[in-house]
Amino acid sequence: MAGVRCPPVSGEASVEHRVITTGPGKSEWQFADRGLRFSSRFDGGNMAHVQLNPSGSFDVKVSEDAAAFGISTGYTTWFYFEVERTLKAAKQPQDLHVTLVNLNPQRGLFKNGYTIMHSSDEERWDRLPSPLMKIRLSLSYKFKFARERVRFAFCYPYTYTRVQEELASLDRQFADPKQHSVQSSTSPTPPTKEEISSNVYYHRELLTRSLEGLRQKKMVVISARVHPAETPANFMLNGMLQLLLHPTDESATALRRHFVFKLIPMLNPDAVCQGFYRTDTRGVNLNRVYEDPQPDLAPTVFALKNLLLDLVNDYGGAQSITAQENVVYLDLHAHANRRGCFIFGNNHLPDMRDVSDAMETAIARQVQTQLYARLVGLHTPFFDYMACLFDKESMTKNDLRDNNNATTSRQGSSRVALYRATGLTYVYTIECNYNEGRRNLRTSTVMPSSSSKRSKASTTSIQPDNLRIPRRTAPTSTRLYLKYSPADWRDVGVGALIALLDLFELPGAGQRIQDSSFRSRDGIMKNLLAEIRATTPGEATISVRPTRQKSRLVAKQQSKVK
Repeated sequence: MAGVRCPPVSGEASVEHRVITTGPGKSEWQFADRGLRFSSRFDGGNMAHVQLNPSGSFDVKVSEDAAAFGISTGYTTWFYFEVERTLKAAKQPQDLHVTLVNLNPQRGLFKNGYTIMHSSDEERWDRLPSPLMKIRLSLSYKFKFARERVRFAFCYPYTYTRVQEELASLDRQFADPKQHSVQSSTSPTPPTKEEISSNVYYHRELLTRSLEGLRQKKMVVISARVHPAETPANFMLNGMLQLLLHPTDESATALRRHFVFKLIPMLNPDAVCQGFYRTDTRGVNLNRVYEDPQPDLAPTVFALKNLLLDLVNDYGGAQSITAQENVVYLDLHAHANRRGCFIFGNNHLPDMRDVSDAMETAIARQVQTQLYARLVGLHTPFFDYMACLFDKESMTKNDLRDNNNATTSRQGSSRVALYRATGLTYVYTIECNYNEGRRNLRTSTVMPSSSSKRSKASTTSIQPDNLRIPRRTAPTSTRLYLKYSPADWRDVGVGALIALLDLFELPGAGQRIQDSSFRSRDGIMKNLLAEIRATTPGEATISVRPTRQKSRLVAKQQSKVK
């Protein structure tokens, strides 16, 4: 039984409104006899078709990525729609049963008890109490009121509209920053709004220079949402922004003093609005075109790459030691298969084992690359260093499904292509699983907040709690593995930035290193060096994969087919 599909509202509308409300995944269906209305005509919505079954349940179809472009991408993972109960005389309560008939299986999620999100006000989102049923993924919900509206989504939504509203709020807060310092980060007096603004240099232009001069500070470029459904990336970036703009937190103050941050919150906004999972509006995976992005086909990727190249040139150019020591690039993502929050890093080691000075230099760079990941793991309990990957295979692996089934390689990803174009050491993808981590909550221990103790180089006493950014701790639970929430992803973002202070031996990071089993930064580096030197000599392709006992190098014979 088919419902009545409602036509789009006619009349004048902005381009943004049309992108948000029209397209193959934007639809509205009325079931008058049931008193129910289904709709996906909003930012990020995706629901192509709804049908009522004789049993009283509903079948929902999701639109493929880029369906309007005339190709079949096969991506039907992201969904986001609302159901409104409109019949005043309807009995209370009423059960709603929905089957998502063409959803991608995503076995890496659903076999581990992944549950979708629901909300009645678009602000407070919760996981449904039970996982989706297997085979044909089905969900159930009980309406409690005669008039009620609920939204369902694949993951916690983070829309283009929300990003714009948050940036507009920051514009208002920091509209007229004063260029003088204010109270110290340890002052017990809460800062005024004017003092907050004067302690932070915030500007919406990507190419802005720092007030104190670009060359006096290190540069960090951060991007997110090249894959439109990866909303955990925006929650990570949100945590980073909260830290960077905190007026009194010791780590925040140190980060602003020593770094300039360029943040790009949404690289693929059209696809986010349309409710896509992985591609842009042409059906292209933008994270495979960084080698040679075209300004007319991939304008955001083209702009990002040229921005990074320009910044590297300001520090001496590609392959320069100065650039390697002063420029960091972080690309924020979400992952459906690999559990945990982790990093994909590059491998600097040559294919052939030798004892030359070049090999020693490469090993030293590899230590520095993995050092950052180790430090992030010390600064947030939700990051899993053992899940990180630094092997060569992950830099060249082919993806057959992307870009209309054309063979594409991870050489075109931001992490690999920008590393090869710039020669930078610190180029990473930070990934957060949509669902859960690998850490056993029954045995894990949690350290105090990074900012809660005085760092070795700090001359101040321990900060009062009201002057520090609030931090998350992993809960004690009877559940074996932690189910992630936006607050956990935000904490990963906070930890990823505080780790930069320890990476470059700057004050303000707290005592996480001293309180760890490594005791010192040198202790971590010696541990990493031993891991990297543990490779088997001979003609081998070297890959770096942390294991539970310790990180180790796995030698893969060149004759092995990749």
